[in-house]
Amino acid sequence: MTTIDLTHLKTTYQIQGTGPDVLWISGGGGRADDWHEHYTSEFGDAYRSVSFDNRGTTGTVCRQPGPWSIGDMANDAAELIETVCDAPAVVIGHSMGALIMLQLALDRPDLVTLGVSLAGAARGDVGWAGDYMRAEIALRRQGIRLPVDFMAVHNAALMYPGHALQDQAFWQELRGQLTSPAVHENNEDTVLSQWQACLDFNVTSRLAALRTPLEVVAFAEDVCAPPAYSAELARLAPGARYHELPGLGHASLFGHRPEVVAGFLRELLDGHFRRRG
Repeated sequence: MTTIDLTHLKTTYQIQGTGPDVLWISGGGGRADDWHEHYTSEFGDAYRSVSFDNRGTTGTVCRQPGPWSIGDMANDAAELIETVCDAPAVVIGHSMGALIMLQLALDRPDLVTLGVSLAGAARGDVGWAGDYMRAEIALRRQGIRLPVDFMAVHNAALMYPGHALQDQAFWQELRGQLTSPAVHENNEDTVLSQWQACLDFNVTSRLAALRTPLEVVAFAEDVCAPPAYSAELARLAPGARYHELPGLGHASLFGHRPEVVAGFLRELLDGHFRRRG
């Protein structure tokens, strides 16, 4: 990992592979190295992948006073692309990262040749997801942090489908990851620093003007960002293509069926560059 000092953010990033640039943007509580094993390393034969830690992630330093917006985070991503990439880049975002990708494509279309939304949405304040984030934020504002064992089962139930959690071997491995001190600390730290930005996000009125090609990917058993949210996004963005992957939950791209998501993304990227010639 390499340290970089952007205008407002001191963070770390990593680059792997050669070829057209692909920026991978993590969701709330995610980290740059989450993408390594199944994505940035596997795509290195054809793509130059860049991943980084968003502001608010444990270990980053942001000199801009909070609260922050998704627009602020998109500015960080734009500056990173301008600094380390040969723009425009493919930008792939998961969850909060999908919101950042959308904001970036709307504000700086010159930097994004293709946007890929994984479990994203056009807005964060409505329905189940809005009420869920409000409740989590309110709890932390009362000074309450979830105990590590409680957070592990709480997050697992939200992030993975039931048929994955009933696998005892999978659950034991996942539990070990979720109860690690570093993961617990980062998950707690980012609720207040990142989730309010997701709750405030709303680009529904701007999507009709989006001209960047957009692939919208939903996970059929996603509790955090139900497929209807992605479907709405695809309807509002001209020319967007909607895809729904069966049997997957919100975090299945990392801990459950990463090979399925990685294979699908590789097809999307390869197809995009074939069409461009």
